Amino acid sequence: MIALSFVILALVSTHWVLIGYLLAFGPDIDGIIGNLNFLGLNGVSADEGSVTYLPLLFMAFQLFLLP
Repeated sequence: MIALSFVILALVSTHWVLIGYLLAFGPDIDGIIGNLNFLGLNGVSADEGSVTYLPLLFMAFQLFLLP
């Protein structure tokens, strides 16, 4: 059971990195769901840019809030 829990943790993390983040926080399509701009974390960097937090750190924070 513990091994299966680790497998599910890996699957959910991979799903979040590949498509979950883009659907939740990407630019929306008609106000409904995100588009494919952040597919596979494309454009999500560790640079501050114009925000006060790192986008990659924000993605990791949201990942650990899922469970």
